Amino acid sequence: MVIAINNSDSQSSKENGKDIGNIILNHEFLDGLHLWRPNGCHAFVVPAGSGYRNGLTMAVVTKRMIWWQGLEQDITSRVSAGSSYTVSACVGASGTFQGSVKVFATIKLVYQNSEMKFISIGKKYVSKESWEMLEGSFSLSTVPNEVIFYLEGPPPGTSDQISSDLTFQFYCF
Repeated sequence: MVIAINNSDSQSSKENGKDIGNIILNHEFLDGLHLWRPNGCHAFVVPAGSGYRNGLTMAVVTKRMIWWQGLEQDITSRVSAGSSYTVSACVGASGTFQGSVKVFATIKLVYQNSEMKFISIGKKYVSKESWEMLEGSFSLSTVPNEVIFYLEGPPPGTSDQISSDLTFQFYCF
């Protein structure tokens, strides 16, 4: 999975009509993987000018064994109860798969009693070498102990030889 952010696009969050900035920090990966965690996989950053996806800085996620493994970021301190958030991601895929693969944006909620709940923000099927917009939104009636934003998918396949790279350009506002 490859994640890239377009530096030129507007990215912001609004709370009660007030612009509060992007709730996803280091969304351009200019500080490497700072604030991002690989969830059950390996990740590294490819710097701008690499020639891939218009030369944008991107995070590459490898050694995924399960479809939900990918990058995550704790956004607990940047979300509020009663506010709505919109996610928009331009997603593309390349690799040794046939047809299309499904890409997900998900929120994980962790409560005081360790109970977990997952909210699907959006999903999109993408074909090899094409770009699609993954869009979705979420709101929270209460803010639990942890709120984690995930970028997930595609399935790693039935063999370790499947390498499905994804590129994301996402905005959370």
